[in-house]
Amino acid sequence: EADFVVADSKGKANVLFLSTTDVPVITTGVKNGFVNELSRLCPACTVTIEDVPSSQWSGLTPRTATLIASHPNVNYMVPDFDGMVIYMVPGVTSANAQNKVKIVSFNASPSVMQNLAQHNVVAGDTGGPNLVQGWAFADEALRILAGGQPLNDLNIPTRLFDSSNIASIDL
Repeated sequence: EADFVVADSKGKANVLFLSTTDVPVITTGVKNGFVNELSRLCPACTVTIEDVPSSQWSGLTPRTATLIASHPNVNYMVPDFDGMVIYMVPGVTSANAQNKVKIVSFNASPSVMQNLAQHNVVAGDTGGPNLVQGWAFADEALRILAGGQPLNDLNIPTRLFDSSNIASIDL
C-alpha cells in the first residue's frame, strides 16, 4: 500500500493513516510497516496517524469529513481495513474532496472493489481470494488441533488492485 501511494502520488503524498489500535495483534505491524515503507521510499511524504477503535467505525462518515477539513493537505487516507472504507467514502464525498483525497486499503472486499472499479474515491486495494484465505486458516487450525506443526507459509496470494487491473477480475 505504501509503495502504491508513493508511486501514485509521484512522491507527494500527505497520508492520513487510520489505525484500529484496539486490534493490536494485526494493526501494529500493519501501521509500522506502512509508515516505515513510506518513510524509506519517500522521505518528503508525510503520514499522520489517527486512532479509530473498531467500535467507532460506524461514525467514520462525519469523522472522515472532519479529518479532511482539519488536515487540508491530506491527499491519501489509508485505513487498516476495508470495513472502514464503506463509511469513509461518503465522508470524502460529503467533504467535497472526492477529486482530491484517495483511499488505499486492504482486504479486497467486494463493496470497496466496486468503488475502485467505479473510480469512486478508492484508488487501490490490496487483497486476495477470501475463500482461499478461509480454507487456509481452517487448514492451519486443524493441523494445530491434530497436534501437527503450523505451516511457515500459508501460500495465500495477495495482489494490489488499482485502475490498471480492476477490470481483469469478475466482481
